[in-house]
Amino acid sequence: MRRRLHALGGALLAALLAAPALAPPAYAVNLFGLVDTGELYSSGNGGVSWSAVSTLPVRDATALIAGATSAQLFLASRSGSFYRSTDAGSSWSAISAVPAPDLTALVPYPGRLLLLTRSGSVYASLDGGTSFAAVGTITASDLAGAARLGTSVFAVSRTGSVYRSSDAGATWTAVGTLTISNAVAMAAFLDRLYVLTATGDLARSDDLGASWSFVSTLSQSGMTSLLATTGELLASTQAGEVAATADGITWTWRGAINQLTVMALASDQPFPTAVGLPDDPGRVSFVHWPNPARDEATLAFDLDRESLVTVAVFDVAGRELARPLDRERLPAGRSTRLWRSAGLPGGLYFLKAQVGAREMTRRLILLVGP
Repeated sequence: MRRRLHALGGALLAALLAAPALAPPAYAVNLFGLVDTGELYSSGNGGVSWSAVSTLPVRDATALIAGATSAQLFLASRSGSFYRSTDAGSSWSAISAVPAPDLTALVPYPGRLLLLTRSGSVYASLDGGTSFAAVGTITASDLAGAARLGTSVFAVSRTGSVYRSSDAGATWTAVGTLTISNAVAMAAFLDRLYVLTATGDLARSDDLGASWSFVSTLSQSGMTSLLATTGELLASTQAGEVAATADGITWTWRGAINQLTVMALASDQPFPTAVGLPDDPGRVSFVHWPNPARDEATLAFDLDRESLVTVAVFDVAGRELARPLDRERLPAGRSTRLWRSAGLPGGLYFLKAQVGAREMTRRLILLVGP
């Protein structure tokens, strides 16, 4: 009997490792597609099918993100107008304007919203988009995208110059260069930075933008956007085809928005409006073992300084199932915690850790049987 259970556990592990991509039946995150006809499309199944949600107040929408809840959405247009929805995108209200005609990226940051323009101007709002003030300038002529990783904000120009700000957009430093001429978007996923080109090449940086390597190529050209959600990285073409990857390397084409002028992808995944102090934990290492695990796993942190730490466990559909640590204050140095799976079924799970303002996601496979 014991040999049979052991064999079953081994078969489950082999099946999980051999699976080419995740295909959960339901998704906790809704996707949005912005099109320049002024329509907002939504998908609740990871991009497989899409339906119109509402008519946007502008036809030059360039970025959309969720606020503190999935029902609160913020929308920025290239011409500088800014809108808010409190009903998940069904209706919109104009709440402010930015004196810049070339907005290109909207970045959520703890306690504020950051807007970046193609010409390098950076604006910040501390009141949920009601007002914006100029806070910094990037010495780039054609910014293509931006992303937040931990307490830093990164931006990339169309020609591949990468910049970093560690003070919420006030000052910027050139940190690396990609040998490209057609960058269209940037995203932070699984503690790494990614840049997508119009021709479908995807570059990755494991060292905060200093060096880059091309890790995959999509089979379509005319790419316009890149979006990171819980457990997946998604990309779309201008014609609306949507692809997804769980590892940044292997892509699966999911579906199509069926529009010829898709401006950007977005999601209703909320972002934290405030974080515990200290906001910047310095260097952080988060590991767990064993993997695969059966009934329990050890979570280990190496911290530069004392920090508030939260760890949540999600299934492949994005549902939170457990919280091994909930705003626990860990000291500098090595700390470990034992997490017991409490009867969760065998399968693939995600451990999402937040240390100060930094977020990290790790995979964990749970086995069944002794």
